[in-house]
Amino acid sequence: MSGLPDGWTTKTFGEVFNRLQYGFTAKAAHNVAGVRFLRITDLENGEINWSTVPSCEQVDDLKRYSLKNGDFVFARSGSIEKAARITKPPNAVFASYLIRGTPLNKEHADWLAWFVRSPHYLEQVRAASAGIGLSNVNAKKLTSITVPFPASKTERRRIVVKLDSLFKRSKSAREELARIPKLVERYRDAILATAFGGALTAKWRASTSRRLEDWKPTSIGEIAAVGTGATPKRGNQRFYENGTVPWVTSGAVNEAIVDHAEQMITKAALKETNCKVFPPGTLLVAMYGEGQTRGKVSILEIHAATNQALAAVSVRDPKIVSSKFIFWFFRANYFQLRRKAAGGVQPNLNLGLIKASALRLPSIEEQHEIVRCIEQLLQRVESLTRDASRPLELLDRLEQATLAKAYNGRLLE
Repeated sequence: MSGLPDGWTTKTFGEVFNRLQYGFTAKAAHNVAGVRFLRITDLENGEINWSTVPSCEQVDDLKRYSLKNGDFVFARSGSIEKAARITKPPNAVFASYLIRGTPLNKEHADWLAWFVRSPHYLEQVRAASAGIGLSNVNAKKLTSITVPFPASKTERRRIVVKLDSLFKRSKSAREELARIPKLVERYRDAILATAFGGALTAKWRASTSRRLEDWKPTSIGEIAAVGTGATPKRGNQRFYENGTVPWVTSGAVNEAIVDHAEQMITKAALKETNCKVFPPGTLLVAMYGEGQTRGKVSILEIHAATNQALAAVSVRDPKIVSSKFIFWFFRANYFQLRRKAAGGVQPNLNLGLIKASALRLPSIEEQHEIVRCIEQLLQRVESLTRDASRPLELLDRLEQATLAKAYNGRLLE
């Protein structure tokens, strides 16, 4: 490491840490009391939120893998840039894709804690992991990483104190910026709530002599045809080989618009199974699926068949009902629809529940006005979200520049 001030020296990890040790192999167990199981994913910005760290199965050699206050852990695979100092841990062990080290000199702990977040560490660990496939770094490579040290303990402490002060302000700024996505989400929900409650188009109605009382109570089943598809037998190659018919599954609804299909089926599958092709403009509602998928909705922009996990909703008369209006209705009622799902471990929706979804239907003119207002307001929301990300990017660069100066010996200039 060149360009250091006079009197500064460098030491390797092998000189400042005791023997580096690999972690424990086990399965994480959520919602189970027991020994905490620290993983790479639990490390974020050099810190650990122990409240989100899962437990694990029985540890045969707890003493060997138990984390202690002042230990350091380093990711050795995948997100190799992650590292953190352990501070006041609960009863915990560390996973096999982490490497643990303990400073030989406790006075170096604060200096090392900032170092593992600096560009100097990141550049070295990335260089050490260079190779084909998933990034990885072993204990031997880690021992060769060099750390710059100031000429005196006093200088080192002054730099640490300044870093503590600067990053305290940075943390406060991050906490304020972190509130923005939640505020944006509330704003988005408020837009949809006011849209389907009638408040969003109150001025429009006043200018066109329309009344909220004119909105007619109805249900999805009354204004739209609701069907579903099927999954052709996987073992029958006639249904898949050289297929030309787009076939959509529930994963597609993670996007607002479905304009392509990952899989194709054949015309034979259409003739011999319950699969059917739905036209563009059909709404696809996920009746079941992993995570947040169930209840999501997309607009189909191609002719495509679907599997049985999707409800296909097609308005009966476009002159009376706008597909986009119904699309935003489902978006606005996402959580309500999910709560209607029935079943055990993974509750599901069904066609009956989709059809029974109740709504109040304004005139087609007001539906178009509601859609226009929603999309215009949500464009502003997306703009706010993009604007909010810029200060975070600037903060990231500022923090890295500050740490670079610290370990180049220029922070106190």
